[in-house]
Amino acid sequence: MGGIVKNTLIYTIGRILPQLSGFILLPIYTNYLTPDEYGAIQSMQVIITVLAIFLSLATERSMSRLYFDYNDIQEQKKLIGNATLLVLFLSSFCVAIMFLFKDYVSSIYQSIPFYPFYYFAILNTYILVFSQLPKVILQVQQKAMTFFIVSILQFFSGVAFILYFLIISKEGAAGMLKGQMLGNLVVLPIFLYFILKQSIFKIRFDMIRSIFSYSLPIVPSLVFAWVMNLSDRIFIERYFSLYDVGIYSLGYKIAGISALVTSSFYAAYSPIFYKIANDKSAQNPKEVLRNYNHTYVIIVIFLSFSIAFVSKEFIAIFLNIKYVDAWKIVNVISFSYLIAAISGLLNLMIYQEKKTMRMLLIIIISASTNTGMNFLIIPAFGAMGAAIATVTSSLVFFLIAYVYAKKFYFVSFHWDKILIIILPLIGIATINFFIEIPNNIISLIIKGLFLIALMWILFVKNKKQILAIVNSKK
Repeated sequence: MGGIVKNTLIYTIGRILPQLSGFILLPIYTNYLTPDEYGAIQSMQVIITVLAIFLSLATERSMSRLYFDYNDIQEQKKLIGNATLLVLFLSSFCVAIMFLFKDYVSSIYQSIPFYPFYYFAILNTYILVFSQLPKVILQVQQKAMTFFIVSILQFFSGVAFILYFLIISKEGAAGMLKGQMLGNLVVLPIFLYFILKQSIFKIRFDMIRSIFSYSLPIVPSLVFAWVMNLSDRIFIERYFSLYDVGIYSLGYKIAGISALVTSSFYAAYSPIFYKIANDKSAQNPKEVLRNYNHTYVIIVIFLSFSIAFVSKEFIAIFLNIKYVDAWKIVNVISFSYLIAAISGLLNLMIYQEKKTMRMLLIIIISASTNTGMNFLIIPAFGAMGAAIATVTSSLVFFLIAYVYAKKFYFVSFHWDKILIIILPLIGIATINFFIEIPNNIISLIIKGLFLIALMWILFVKNKKQILAIVNSKK
């Protein structure tokens, strides 16, 4: 089995399991939390995401590219050591500032108090930031099984604490945040032990400059990406309520199931992409990468369509009925995830030439589009307006990234084959949005059979590319 296929499977399971604590447990969440409480939890996830950016300044992201600039193991360890020291200093400083100015921090949301919500969210982020760098190192070293093991431990630890505080202690949303924090705290020593073994703590200003020169331009990109993908919760809470945030967030989370798989492929694929692209002795490297890309796109199309196609039945059968309106959000956001996943391939082409500033420009334009549409649409259309704004900004990102990627290390797409698949599925998804089968179980069975047939057709049509990747020794 090809290295990328094997690692993708392992990364998929390793990444999915910790995140599945937020999906497998949805039936429990929707029964033990009201939409308002679930909205408060998801609002804090927005804070955790943006805070993690500033706590590390994207230092860990530089490892996926700079690690390969050093062939000597000792030099690689010094690079990791310098990155670790930067994360320690930056994160400690930022957390101190957050608590010092807590009154300003708590004003982000009008209806959520600093304690216990922001309190647990900030501490959880501080703990999580020390797991980011070790995970990236495991990926670049292609130690997928080690990544899998620590992810499993992180998953079970988090689930145990969340269930205790949610079901037994009945502490609601605050208990869920506390459980997340303690679950990550338990596995923290493992990450610290790994990073100590992989590091040489000798300050090298040339390495620090390299890290900053690569990572700092990414920080604004990540912030604007946060604006584009998560800030809509703040708009919804301001103009409507935490109930609407909860419905929107649930739909967003269900649509994001496809991202669990595609992000795992991306994690395994990124170092391989750079390795193939930088291999001067490789024959037809772009054609190899083109086959990888095409297979990835087909998988993303199938996953995104499947999730949107059965979302209404899934919510009605497995989750609490008070969340049923979230299926409409799933249908729209799934298309946004599809566009974003394909855009990730364009990002690799741009990052291969280290054009991080170009990525910043693309995200600024896309985020500005999203923010402007949020201002205009959310007051009138609520959560659905936020979903439409997300799709529009994702499409803007893709179009601009495509133009820039063509100027750098561009790997073309099989657009003729892709459009033949995606256009009919968009039509079917549109019809599905307006047609309803009264019995949800019968509807789910019919749609399931259709998806099985679709999966078989896609496999047969793309068998050559799939088998080429599976049999690859790269």
